[in-house]
Amino acid sequence: MKNSFSLERDSKWTGFLFGLVLPPVFMYFYWLIFLKTKLPDLALSRLINQGQLAPLIGLGQLANAGLFFFFLKKWEADESSKGVIFAMLVYGAIIVYFKMDIF
Repeated sequence: MKNSFSLERDSKWTGFLFGLVLPPVFMYFYWLIFLKTKLPDLALSRLINQGQLAPLIGLGQLANAGLFFFFLKKWEADESSKGVIFAMLVYGAIIVYFKMDIF
């Protein structure tokens, strides 16, 4: 019996985990390069209060788009591409949550 959770090259779990991890890394480097402030200087709650978290998460989705095409074209890993799409949907739900001003 095959294990349903595997981190093989072409699996939905691989794409999903890479899709969840890559945007925060991309956002962190964007923050360091372009905003020229240290991350602790602007806390997460301040980002939420200023309405800047959702656009920053959306910018992180550019990394997921690149990852999607990398999996699809370079590795020919269709299942991993599906996992990246699911991660993008999760981040999309988070963006909608912050844009609706539920806080």
